[in-house]
Amino acid sequence: MVKPVDLQDNLSKTQLLEKVQQLHKSTPEEAQKQFAQELQKKVSEGKERVADRAKSDKIIIHKDEKKQKDNREKQELKKQNESKKNNEDENDENQKIDYIA
Repeated sequence: MVKPVDLQDNLSKTQLLEKVQQLHKSTPEEAQKQFAQELQKKVSEGKERVADRAKSDKIIIHKDEKKQKDNREKQELKKQNESKKNNEDENDENQKIDYIA
C-alpha cells in the first residue's frame, strides 16, 4: 500500500515532471530550429563574402588595365622617339649629301 505522504509528494511533483517531459520532447525540435537558423546565417554571410571578393577582383583588374595602358603609352613614346631619331638621321644624311653635291 502507498503511504499518504508518498502519494502527496508524488502528486506535487507531477506538474514539474510534466514540464520536464515537455522540454525533453521539444529539445530536438528546438535544436533543429537553432541549426537551421545558424545555417541560414552562414549562407547569408557566404553570399556577402562572395560579393566582397568580386569588388576586390574589380580593383585588381583595374590596376592591371592601368599598367597595360601605361605600358602602351611608353611603347608609343618609344616609337615616336625612334621615328624622330630616324627622321633626324635622314635629315643629317640629306644635308651631308646636299653639301657634297
